[in-house]
Amino acid sequence: MRMKKTASYKDVGINLRKVGNYHAAIGRLIMSTQSYVTGAKVLSIVGHYAGLVEIASKVFAFHSDGVGTKVLIAQLMDRFDTIGIDCIAMNVNDIVCVGARPIAFVDYIALKSSNSDIVKEIVKGLVKGAKIASV
Repeated sequence: MRMKKTASYKDVGINLRKVGNYHAAIGRLIMSTQSYVTGAKVLSIVGHYAGLVEIASKVFAFHSDGVGTKVLIAQLMDRFDTIGIDCIAMNVNDIVCVGARPIAFVDYIALKSSNSDIVKEIVKGLVKGAKIASV
């Protein structure tokens, strides 16, 4: 029996060394803003997962991720109720990866034009995703 070959990041054109270099460069630039933080200590600057900030002896994880090109698939299928589930899942995953527990999400939906039906479907997915993730 022949096993299927799995694709690596390199196979799909992603150079992880370059990504790491980008993160390091971004981190150095962002560090210049840390003098503006009062009453909090930034524990992590930039990377694939959540940023960590210590406030009053408690550590908070912050993360924001969108669904990206999955919107194109949703448009082709004319189905938008699963985008929110995926958005919650991606954010929960990145927060959990740093050992934190998600407690809240910030909502932001960008649309080319106002469409209440699409927004309603996206929000249905966000709610379902939050329930699945117990957030």
